[in-house]
Amino acid sequence: MNSNIQKILDFTNSPEIQLEYKELMQQMSLTESDKTKARSYFEDTLVNIYKMALEYKLNINEIEDPEVADHFEQEFNNQLCFFWLELQSEWVRLNNLINFKLNVKQEEDLLMQAESSICSLFLNPLANYIDTETVEASLASLEQLLERAKFSNPE
Repeated sequence: MNSNIQKILDFTNSPEIQLEYKELMQQMSLTESDKTKARSYFEDTLVNIYKMALEYKLNINEIEDPEVADHFEQEFNNQLCFFWLELQSEWVRLNNLINFKLNVKQEEDLLMQAESSICSLFLNPLANYIDTETVEASLASLEQLLERAKFSNPE
């Protein structure tokens, strides 16, 4: 089995990520309602990562042909990369909104700041499991999707 799959499963079950989350929340001045929402955001992200890795682990364990297993291991790495890109995009989106609210409206959105920080908790550890070739292939795939979108949009 791909060691990345087990490493991701171990990461999602590690006390370290829970501790980092608790330390992060101690630094923030959130209302009880926002603490509950931030906790839900953290748990949802963690569960999504775990479920993705577990699904691949269970399916790869059933495959007898090593070439087919290798193919699905690479598929897991691709999915991990797309998940990371999605999380990175979410982090950028949240930070843009935080800056907009702060600069234009002079409002501070502490829940949004917490969600952005939660994204950061996951970005670096997940990036450690993604190789350059996988990132390049994923970006090329995204570029193709964007090109198709340009042709289907008449403007």
